[in-house]
Amino acid sequence: MAITIRDLAKRLNLSVSTVSYALNNGPRPVPTAVREKVLQLAEELDYRPNRLAKSMVTGRTFTLGVVPTGQFENFLISPFVLNCMNGIVNECERRRFDVLLFTRFDSKEEFEISNSISDGRVDGLIFLAPLPSTNLVEIAHRRGMPLIVTNSQFAEHIPCFSVDNEQVVEIAVSHFKSLGHSKIGHIVGSLQLLDGALRRDHFETLRGEGDFECRPEWIRNGEFTQKGGFDALIEIMKSDEKPTAIFCSNDEMALGAIWAAQSLGMSVPEDISIIGVDNAPWSRLVTPGLTTIEQSAAAIATAAVNALLNQIEQGTLPTSQQFRPELIVRGSTACPKEHTN
Repeated sequence: MAITIRDLAKRLNLSVSTVSYALNNGPRPVPTAVREKVLQLAEELDYRPNRLAKSMVTGRTFTLGVVPTGQFENFLISPFVLNCMNGIVNECERRRFDVLLFTRFDSKEEFEISNSISDGRVDGLIFLAPLPSTNLVEIAHRRGMPLIVTNSQFAEHIPCFSVDNEQVVEIAVSHFKSLGHSKIGHIVGSLQLLDGALRRDHFETLRGEGDFECRPEWIRNGEFTQKGGFDALIEIMKSDEKPTAIFCSNDEMALGAIWAAQSLGMSVPEDISIIGVDNAPWSRLVTPGLTTIEQSAAAIATAAVNALLNQIEQGTLPTSQQFRPELIVRGSTACPKEHTN
């Protein structure tokens, strides 16, 4: 039979509340000698706290739920999700919270899934780049769940923490132009995700302003995958006239594009410059090192955790925030050939 707090209290001739305060280090102080006796006996008897019982008393689980996009195969190993999860776990560890990852994403079962994510197992939810078409976010909000959304957009009452996607595109294009590139292509991310759609739309806006040339055949969809980036660059390079630079909406597509260029006998960056987005952990290790735009996924995740915990603990409703991206220049971008001959 499992040892309970009452068993510990009886053996030590202490009140149940005193034992509880000693085990939980509060909220009321306990003399050091008494606390040491409680902890020693708890260890000797292999006492294990009943977290479910504790949550029923306190109304808290001290656990945050994370709901990733989950719409695509291998989503958990994407650089964006990895960086976000790392930031969430680090901050939750610092704040002494656990993390529960939800992994069911069948859109036909949204109501059933919504019951799972709001069944009392977590104190609040972080949705990582949810599809704008999902109903889960609004259902959870209606049920009173504290929540934060990253890299997506819903109604004004749903706080969103995201990178400034217009700046992402402007930084990429400005970097190419500063090197002398005037023929720039774009490998687009999944248009189901807001980041992919916003980056594509702003690239089209800049293209329409006429500061650089981009033919329609130089814009291809890579679906945020390495294979998509590879296939997209192969198609772009079938054009009679070719771009000298390619902006990819994430690092995975950029890596695929580098491999595609090399498979065609092209040299990166001598024959074509390539830039990605994410600053994936491997982006400095590939050859050439990938020029990329850091979209502050870890900072976004950390801020989201803190805002969510403030909402849970203090009732402070967070406001949406945008984070500025940062250019990281490596070896995959350089001046076009005509500028170096």
